[in-house]
Amino acid sequence: MIFKSTIKLSLLIVIINSLSACSTISYYSQAIKGQIQLLLARESIDKLITAEDTSPELRERLILIQAVRAYAQQDLHLPVGKAYASYADLERPYAVWNIYAAPPLSLQAYTWCYPVVGCLAYRGYFNQQDAEKHAEQLKQQSLEVRVGGVRAYSTLGFFNDPVLNTFIDTTEPYLVELLIHEITHRLLYIKGDTKFNESFATAVAQIATQRWYQQQDQAEKYAQYQAEETNDRLLRNLLLEHRNQLEKIYSDDTRSEPEKIDAKKQQIAQMHEQYFTAKAAYGWRDGLDNWILSVNNASLATMANYNGFVPAFKQIFEQQGQDFPGFYQAVTRLSELKKVERHAALEKLMSADVTPES
Repeated sequence: MIFKSTIKLSLLIVIINSLSACSTISYYSQAIKGQIQLLLARESIDKLITAEDTSPELRERLILIQAVRAYAQQDLHLPVGKAYASYADLERPYAVWNIYAAPPLSLQAYTWCYPVVGCLAYRGYFNQQDAEKHAEQLKQQSLEVRVGGVRAYSTLGFFNDPVLNTFIDTTEPYLVELLIHEITHRLLYIKGDTKFNESFATAVAQIATQRWYQQQDQAEKYAQYQAEETNDRLLRNLLLEHRNQLEKIYSDDTRSEPEKIDAKKQQIAQMHEQYFTAKAAYGWRDGLDNWILSVNNASLATMANYNGFVPAFKQIFEQQGQDFPGFYQAVTRLSELKKVERHAALEKLMSADVTPES
């Protein structure tokens, strides 16, 4: 396994050597170093389950992960392969730290372009200090910037991704959905189309996680999953509502720049007020407060990427008789269209779907 991974890493090194800018070489060098460290930290889940020094809590989670992998392979027909068959303790809270950026009066996300995956609205670092350093450079360009820790990421089947300590201790419903989401990226990923890729993976994960708990006949855990989904949807809708209002402010040619800045401040203040009102009403956790209070254009610019087309993909799933292979075939055909055409097709499905987001 390590030998094959070394070959793949060697290919990445060749790519790096073909790049010219020093900053670009430095960025990819840290990416390869971080990926190597992650791969070398892997331990077989099978061995950990039987090891005497494995804690009962970790063993229970690893057994759950094996069950989810089998479910994804057999019931969901996803290309699991050897993904998440190993575990790595990175001894840090996040796998990577992503940088997001946007202009002060625009929700057009700043993008970076990469080999293989195309252009994305974020840049990831394995070291938080490196991410913060680059974020400061972007701030000097008068951009609004956010640095956020990321618990998991997918190498799209390029490597056999391990389960990480950064997400194994999350709630069980979150863990199940996260694993299925990341495995789905191994099935289909379109270069340079984050909104399509993430919405598709999110739709599969939500449908599959709901089925998982229904099949397991675990009423209490299914209720927990539904409660988490409801809270996530309520918060997401609140943020998207204010994002849409900000977009109208920024595109209003009748406003001067100072007027837009003032209207922006008022809109964000309203968002804060509505958030704390909703938090009190729905019992949301305190951990979100700091994130909400620091929300800026960089935070909001990419929000629609992860859920924007989810209702459309769920409609396709229903059209295919809730059959996963048929669903994947339909989505694959859609992916073969040009980006503008496939987005238009999904938007058409969205406009035809009069049911609320689920």
